[in-house]
Amino acid sequence: MKKITAALLGLGAVAFLLVASGYAQMDEEQQDEQVQRQPQALPERFEVSGQVAQADGNSVEIINQQDQFAVPLRLDSEARVMMNGEQIQPSEIPNCAQVEAQYTLEGNELVAQQITVSSPQRGVGGAGEQTDEQDRMEPQPDDESTR
Repeated sequence: MKKITAALLGLGAVAFLLVASGYAQMDEEQQDEQVQRQPQALPERFEVSGQVAQADGNSVEIINQQDQFAVPLRLDSEARVMMNGEQIQPSEIPNCAQVEAQYTLEGNELVAQQITVSSPQRGVGGAGEQTDEQDRMEPQPDDESTR
């Protein structure tokens, strides 16, 4: 009786090992299928805000407003440049314009995904508009002399 019990236990152990290895193998196959079905992770996006130092059809250099460092961005064919809600060509970005840019790191290059140009402000770049401070500095007629 002891031999029969030992033989049954041995057969049970072998059957258990075969079933367990089959489950382990199936789990690995299922894991492989899941990895293949998962979409590739998107590259991490970064942002920079600042003033355009220079721009052309292939690149734009932005002076980061936080630390005043120049951030050179390469523009590929998929980069979108927006100004006043409309898409424009990269070469149309005005120098000194305020921009916000989203970019990714590809190898050792910073590649722009989207650049949003703020509307140009009036009076920027010596447009000749007079400020309130200048008004106060000009001599004003004396109230008594105008009477």
